[in-house]
Amino acid sequence: MNDGLDLSETLATLVGFATESRHSNLALIDWCAQRARDAGGAVTILPGEPDRANLLARFGPERVGGVLLSAHTDVVPAGEGWSSDPYALRVDGSQIYGRGTADMKGFLAAALTVIAGQDVTSFGRPLYLALSYDEEVGCVGVRGLLEHIDHANLQPDLVVVGEPTSLRPCVAHSGKIAYRITVMAAAGHSSRSRRQPSAISAALGIWAAIDDLQRREPPSIVARRPGPRAISTNIGTIVAGVGLNVLAPYCTFDFELRSSADLDADALLEPVWAAVAAARAELAPHAGDVVVEELHRYPGMLTDPDAPLMADIVRLAGADGPGGIDYGTEGGLYAEAMPATVVIFGPGDIADAHRPDEFVDQRQLGGSESFLRQLIGQLL
Repeated sequence: MNDGLDLSETLATLVGFATESRHSNLALIDWCAQRARDAGGAVTILPGEPDRANLLARFGPERVGGVLLSAHTDVVPAGEGWSSDPYALRVDGSQIYGRGTADMKGFLAAALTVIAGQDVTSFGRPLYLALSYDEEVGCVGVRGLLEHIDHANLQPDLVVVGEPTSLRPCVAHSGKIAYRITVMAAAGHSSRSRRQPSAISAALGIWAAIDDLQRREPPSIVARRPGPRAISTNIGTIVAGVGLNVLAPYCTFDFELRSSADLDADALLEPVWAAVAAARAELAPHAGDVVVEELHRYPGMLTDPDAPLMADIVRLAGADGPGGIDYGTEGGLYAEAMPATVVIFGPGDIADAHRPDEFVDQRQLGGSESFLRQLIGQLL
């Protein structure tokens, strides 16, 4: 046990690392590694993609069981529209502003602060801290981290994935598949549109099929379970055409499907692939084609609300029961990789993340610290 860390100062330091996705997180990883060593942790840094790394620290005995606290180190780009420097913590009343305060360096700051105040030699079971990179762009780094955990045969009883849930334990979230589709056609004069398809006109049927997915009743839903809406789709970007009087020779768009864990996402997409086949058939006589590229995917999560330790989690959080979230997390990958009870929990509201003037409420930040301290005291 060392002299401890101050929660606000720890969060300020973490926010000061501008760990935007696909940029280096090594400075933050090194800083957290030193804090973990100071607290008596056995630290492993796992290099990943260039200039990025995961971290796994163990506190307490090397044995089966225990608790794993999971956090991602990356944040979405700050962008424009901030009232102050997004990478310098600003406090206004009860609100603490800065990129990543809600998603999800607030949870990480609470975890580091609580761990620093423990006598880890007294633990009967291990406590793990797992930090990943590039979660915001498809849960990239955590896959290598999970491979290491599997090879090391680590078997925690409970995984707490720190995401902004307003301090409500959540047991369900959507999975996601993302694709890029490129439609190619022959360029031509716009007056020929009735005789020759453009890339944009051929894409219309695919767009309609994507949008229709979220308007149809899904084939099966787990009724009355905490969790997100069953299906949602979004076409996020479109790049197409060269001019108003030219039949568009190309149309590239990215889309995503989010679906609850009880649904087969690949089966849901069959109408989209039928529309892609129809577009190919329309374009083939005009030397056109459609190319589909999967960008990334991660599974949904659906932990049994009656799973081991869930009653303790709900009680310690002061919640009236577990909930579910509409956005994705690394929780589904943890649930696939190990038999542990996996729960999503953390300070902040997702509505305040990914936007200018992101903030976390000081009371929720303190509540997260209190929850983790009680959790460690009871389970370890």
